[in-house]
Amino acid sequence: MSNFFLKYFQLSDVFSAIAWLILLTTIVVYRSFKFESSINARRYRQNFFFKILFSIIFTIYYLEIVQGGDTVYYWEASKVIQNLIFEDPLKGITHLFTTPSAESYNQFFDATTGYPPGWVYRDAESYFVSKVAAVLGLFTFKSYLAVTFIFSYLFAKANWKIFEIASDSGLFQSKWLPLAILFIPSVAFWCSGLTKDTLVIVSLFHIIYQFYNIFIKGELRAYSRWLIIVFYAFFIYHTRSFLLITVIAPLMAAMGNSLYRKLNPAPIFKLPLNFLIVAIIVGGSVAFMSSPQGSNLIMNNAAMQEALVIQNDFTNNKTYGENRYSLGKVDNSPFGIVKAMPWSIIAGIYEPFPWNGLSISLFLNALESALLLGLTFYLIGTGAFLRWGRTITQNKVLVFCLTFVLLSAFIAGFTAIIYGVLVRFRAPLLPFWFALLIINIKSKEEFNSTNNPNEEDNPTAPSLES
Repeated sequence: MSNFFLKYFQLSDVFSAIAWLILLTTIVVYRSFKFESSINARRYRQNFFFKILFSIIFTIYYLEIVQGGDTVYYWEASKVIQNLIFEDPLKGITHLFTTPSAESYNQFFDATTGYPPGWVYRDAESYFVSKVAAVLGLFTFKSYLAVTFIFSYLFAKANWKIFEIASDSGLFQSKWLPLAILFIPSVAFWCSGLTKDTLVIVSLFHIIYQFYNIFIKGELRAYSRWLIIVFYAFFIYHTRSFLLITVIAPLMAAMGNSLYRKLNPAPIFKLPLNFLIVAIIVGGSVAFMSSPQGSNLIMNNAAMQEALVIQNDFTNNKTYGENRYSLGKVDNSPFGIVKAMPWSIIAGIYEPFPWNGLSISLFLNALESALLLGLTFYLIGTGAFLRWGRTITQNKVLVFCLTFVLLSAFIAGFTAIIYGVLVRFRAPLLPFWFALLIINIKSKEEFNSTNNPNEEDNPTAPSLES
């Protein structure tokens, strides 16, 4: 083992990590005993240990092989924040709620506390991760591995909530659902460690879970759920604010789909009405984005500007390496963005292709991309693609999932450019896309049967296997 690796595994660090692992394991096992289903209880425990395993692999990879990376710099900054809190608690707490600036850098830190890495401090979103890690680190005796285990536990818990609502919906083939949502290796690798990606995916999954209970389960007056949404939206806002649209837009699409189905137009009007709706959405979007008003919206929209800045940075900055893909020439005009959408979505879902993911860090993603391509071509080749699409449009939960996937894929594919960044950005959409590929597709007889506008409230349909 290198000296760099041993630096983060002092005796006190290891003891703290073991103690926290025992505590978290006890919590998980205790909660699993409350499940009525022994199968789900076992899956709940396996989900946690799966995340812990990949967080350890993530830690070894970055400390022993890379010997650096974002996760290390986040932790180095968090240790300085912890030093500040221990030295002057009031000043340290004040610092947690202060936006980093050149003036505050010397105001809060000195030779005694140490100084956080400059690039982390200058990037407010990255520094926010360090602040979160610092708060957790106060309870771990500054153990990097212990904080990593806490991040793993938080992700495992959030991931389970998505599995819960997927199981509750009855929309998916149950025997494949755990693999589709809980046990995706690359997602566990990139989102179980001390990273910005972990905070993002945990927050997104919790928000989606709360929206499901509010709008599908009818808990509109459950004010605690709205407060939880606000809490996790705060985390997304301070990490990757532009990703808030990946939840808001799919929610609006799902509600619109629900309203359309309740109107239940006569069959003779459905095809032309559907065509008209698509034409209005696509044509209107292109026209608006190409207009002066659309240009002003993009120029004045902080979230879109952030995405464009990231895209330009990864495209033009060669220090990130050459392991990247290309969207062609993108001029970042409204029309240019619309023109880049198709390939951005394909890249966001399926890249890196198997022949592009030959490095150690991308190997898992390449295998998963091969599987996704295989499942997609199988769906098309068996002639079930149209029924698959119609099944999705008849249920607002599936409409939400598809819109979430497409929008997340576009943002990931458009902004990332670097494979190493893409695999992190696309991680939240993978469980939803895998799940969509194993939905219970309705048979032709079911489509031909009398349409019930309230059918989506009882979404269970027979599997292709039956």
